[in-house]
Amino acid sequence: MRKLLFTLLLAAVTTGLWGQTSVRDGIEQYIKNEGYIPTIDDDGDIMFKVEGETYYISVMYEEDEDLYYVTMTYYLYSDDVSETQALQACNQVMRKYKLVQCCAFPSEDSDRIDYRIDGPCFAANTADYTRLFHRILNCVQTGRKQLVNFLYE
Repeated sequence: MRKLLFTLLLAAVTTGLWGQTSVRDGIEQYIKNEGYIPTIDDDGDIMFKVEGETYYISVMYEEDEDLYYVTMTYYLYSDDVSETQALQACNQVMRKYKLVQCCAFPSEDSDRIDYRIDGPCFAANTADYTRLFHRILNCVQTGRKQLVNFLYE
């Protein structure tokens, strides 16, 4: 009985990890086909550049839902605004442009404020995500532009 349970558990974990890598590899191939040059970073995320800006795509398997949580992320920082101003700007971005998540937090190694702008979605497979890729990229880029506008208006 223990052997059967162990085998079933191992199969479930292996399937989730294999599927996650498979979806990530499919997204990476799609990005290559679109003319970008993706690489895999130390965390296993897809990293690529658009117009000189670096973006990351993370793929996480959601076991309970049998879906993949895929998020495109852009990072930036500022060193000339307060944490309060940064949080207010993030709130304005999310109020005005509800398709992205924006957060601000103090940098661990300096006095600057770091920002993270996410364009998340759920996908059952690679094709689900690739159909939305350009729309999500546009949302994250627009969120970044609006954040900069709110910070320095």
